[in-house]
Amino acid sequence: MSSKALNWVMEHIRTDSGAAQAILLIIADGANADGVAYHLDPERLADRSCQSRATVFRRLYEMRRFGVLSWPPPVGGRYEFALQMHRTVKYDRKMVEAMRKEQSEEAAAEAEIAARDDPETESQIETQSPPETSESTVETGESQPETPESHCCDSYTESKDSKDSKIRGGGGDAGACEADVDRFREAKILTEQIASLAGYPNPEYWPPSWCTAQHRVAAMLAEGWDAVLMLATARAVMAGKRDGPPSSIDYFVKAFARAHALSQTPLPKVVVAEQEIVHVANAGPRKESLVEVCDRLAASGWEPRPVTPRPLSAGAGGRPDAARGVSKGRGG
Repeated sequence: MSSKALNWVMEHIRTDSGAAQAILLIIADGANADGVAYHLDPERLADRSCQSRATVFRRLYEMRRFGVLSWPPPVGGRYEFALQMHRTVKYDRKMVEAMRKEQSEEAAAEAEIAARDDPETESQIETQSPPETSESTVETGESQPETPESHCCDSYTESKDSKDSKIRGGGGDAGACEADVDRFREAKILTEQIASLAGYPNPEYWPPSWCTAQHRVAAMLAEGWDAVLMLATARAVMAGKRDGPPSSIDYFVKAFARAHALSQTPLPKVVVAEQEIVHVANAGPRKESLVEVCDRLAASGWEPRPVTPRPLSAGAGGRPDAARGVSKGRGG
C-alpha cells in the first residue's frame, strides 16, 4: 500500500460519482510508490466496491478515457493498473454523457462509411441500429469499443474493409498484408503502453516528436525484437529517469537494442564430465609414533635400565688426552 497514491486520489482526482472514486481508491490502496498496482482481479474490485463486474469495467474505461489510469492487456485474467500520478483530473456526469454520445455518433458514422465502401454489407448495416455499449460487452473487458482518436499520431486506422480492400486491390500476397496489419496493430498497442510509461497516457496529448513512434516500433517488431522485452526495458529505463518524460521514442532505442542483443547471446555450453572411480589399496593398521610408544611403555610400568658410560681408552704414552687428540698446553 502506498500513502502517496491514496493522497493523490483524494487531492487531485474528482470523478463523476462515488462508485468510480471507490474503485480508484481500491486500486490506489494496492499500488506501490510509483502508482502501479500489480495482479488485480476484477472480481476483487467488484467485491470490495460492492458493484457488479460490468459497472466496474464501465467505470474503468471512463477513467482511462479521461487519463486517470491505464493498463496493458491482462495476463491470466489479472490486470496491472498504472495511475497517472503526475496529472490532476476532474470530470463530472455531463462530461461522461458527452463522451458516450460522441462515441455512439462516431461509431454510427464509421458504420455508414463501411456500408458505402462495401455494397454487399449495405443491406445488413441499414437494418441494424447504432451500436451501444451492452452489459455483456463491458463485462468481458476485451471488446469494449474505443473512440477513434483524431490526432496526428493516428497514422494507421484499422478496419476490416480497409484490410479486405488492401488485399483485393494490392494483387500481392494476402498473407503478407495480414501480417502487416497484425504488426501495425501490435505496434499501436505497444507504442501506447511505452508512451504511458514515459508520461503520455493519452494519445490526444502526445507531443509532435511522438507522432512517428508507432512506425519506429513497427520497424523494431519487423526486425524480430520482442514486444514483452521492449516493454520491460522501457519500464526499467523510466524507473531510473528523474528529469521528466523523454522527448521521443528514440530515447529508448539504444536500450531496446542492448536488450535484444543480450537476449540473442548464445548460452554457454555445459559439458558434464563422467565420474572417475579411484581404486586405493588398504595400507593396514597405522604405525605408532615414538610418542605413542613411550606413552604405552610408561603405562605398562616399564622402566629404562641405567646406562654405565664407557671409560675412554688411553692413547699413546698412556695419556687420555692423546687418545682424544688434545695437545697439552704450554704450562703442562
